[in-house]
Amino acid sequence: MSAAREPRGARGKGPTQTKGTSREVILEAASEEFARHGFAGARIEAIAERTRLNVRMIYYHFRSKEGLYAAVLEAIYRHMARILDETSGAADLEGGPVAAFGRYVDLLGAHPRFADILVREAIDGGRRLAQLFSDHPELYERVHRGAYRLLEQSIEAGLMRKVDPVLVVHSLTGMVCLLVASREALPLFTDGQLVEPAQWKNAVVDLFLHGLAARPPAAPEARALGDPTGPEDLLPQEQPGQPTTRQ
Repeated sequence: MSAAREPRGARGKGPTQTKGTSREVILEAASEEFARHGFAGARIEAIAERTRLNVRMIYYHFRSKEGLYAAVLEAIYRHMARILDETSGAADLEGGPVAAFGRYVDLLGAHPRFADILVREAIDGGRRLAQLFSDHPELYERVHRGAYRLLEQSIEAGLMRKVDPVLVVHSLTGMVCLLVASREALPLFTDGQLVEPAQWKNAVVDLFLHGLAARPPAAPEARALGDPTGPEDLLPQEQPGQPTTRQ
């Protein structure tokens, strides 16, 4: 989301200036290339041009285009795994699930190409992501099952309503991924206004916190109508001097 001002045409121009080992520089440039073109459209030659390294050096580190893409996915997941590792022990809602979700938003805001890659991979059916989980099952355990456990602990502690952790995790993370990946189109829906990353973060974290936080039990008639708040919220308020609209 922090890259909302960056025009698509500006991506990928000029060599990568990232400092680090040749492997790190290649991963950085490869992330940009895969984010822009997807796996099928990405070219090793273009990555070599970005890094000012030769193609042979890329193949030396990653053996193939598939190996390079797998390394990019792995790097993204290791970022997410660290977030879950560092928030899994929290005993409160805001220090656990909300903190983890907020840091996930920050991660994609700081590295919007991660969202581009994940959305493209999902559209392609997730075949290479499945291979990553097969090669590194600990990443699936730390990220996905770790997120599910974080929600389950909050539910068991009475901090959250009883929801399906799997559906909630993928609904929320998918929403953020799509928001970040569609950052260049968002002004179409905001009357041309650029929304600051902090505003997006506040909106989605607020939705998470107040949409899932535990609430007092609803009255029977409200539950029958599918409303968790109470029957009074479903009915129009009577105004002095006006006839009631209740049936």
